[in-house]
Amino acid sequence: MNPVDGRWPVAATRARGRALLRERVEDFRVVEILEPGTEGDAGHVWMRLRKSALSTPAAARRIADALRINTADVGYSGLKDERSISEQWFSVPASAFSVAALQARLRQRYNRVSAERVVCGPGIVDIYEALAGLEGRSIAQLTDRQIWEAGTTGEDSLAAAAVDRFCLSLGSVAGDICLAQGGSGVVIAGGLGLR
Repeated sequence: MNPVDGRWPVAATRARGRALLRERVEDFRVVEILEPGTEGDAGHVWMRLRKSALSTPAAARRIADALRINTADVGYSGLKDERSISEQWFSVPASAFSVAALQARLRQRYNRVSAERVVCGPGIVDIYEALAGLEGRSIAQLTDRQIWEAGTTGEDSLAAAAVDRFCLSLGSVAGDICLAQGGSGVVIAGGLGLR
């Protein structure tokens, strides 16, 4: 700027065009395009989120809070401008949805939901039914023993997923108890130990 008259220097004596400065959130639009084949990872669920006046890290925190997972488990590529209308892809572990569905199902059925309710023998029935609901599958009413049998033999893929989720949950609870009590090992007894 010219310090004397406060005007910008010009290359011509008259304006040759017009410019419009964009200043509203609606003026800035960002659409993130996912690379072909990226969404094929079965271990993650991809979500396309349209956001406005919300930073990418804040959106990731909201997703994590809603699914009750760690914010570090929410993946995204790059930071999109908070002052824009952005469509951005986020990924979360597929297991986050089965955990959230299981918690919601247990809260509907029982007054108090605890880890013990999930990792007790009959807890596998709730896991099996929650996974079926998540996939929109109709299922026969099976006992915990029938689910274990169908899951360990590979006869039923949903039962196998329920056995897997049950074992992950049991391992997590047993590990937490061992660490909290200062133990050097874990012994699983009873009917579950035999399975």
